Amino acid sequence: MRDRFFYPIACLVIIAIMGIAMFPSLRLKNQMVQVDISKGFIVKGEALQQLTPPEGTVINLVRDLNDRIEYVNMSANISRALAPPSAGVFAKVGTEFEPSFSGQNIHITVVAKSGITRPLGNFQMAYFSKNKSSGWQNFTLTPKYKAYVFSFAHPKYDKAHGQEYIGIWPGEKGQNLTMDVKEIRVEIIKP
Repeated sequence: MRDRFFYPIACLVIIAIMGIAMFPSLRLKNQMVQVDISKGFIVKGEALQQLTPPEGTVINLVRDLNDRIEYVNMSANISRALAPPSAGVFAKVGTEFEPSFSGQNIHITVVAKSGITRPLGNFQMAYFSKNKSSGWQNFTLTPKYKAYVFSFAHPKYDKAHGQEYIGIWPGEKGQNLTMDVKEIRVEIIKP
């Protein structure tokens, strides 16, 4: 094949491959986080892709037979004390939720269990807002999924500022022990 045919065809093939590779990310933009404010902030299923692991932690998305994300397996390979300051493996709370959480008492829930291989015994989670955090809350994992919950008095703000996070630290000592997380949610506590 002559060069004048080969290179244009090769470029078209490369562009097609890149387009196909990017197509799933275009479909997932609207599926990332449930945005029904009355139900609270929820991260589960495909939305677990939005979790961000900082230095010292590792996450693996586990898929079912239909290639849907079922849960995320996470671990820490360095201790929280030695790691750079961070919110742990975190989910950023959308700015659309901040005004409704402002000045409210909220529940932070993580549905989790110890991992199948190298199971983790304890984990920490926290809620971080612009000027206040809940501090790390300690929980003991079980072999079956369970909802781990704590309450937080959210500070009052006049407007959204885009700096709200839910953090999970999978093992304070960083021994590569694993935990599985199926869902994260934040809800206003109803009086």
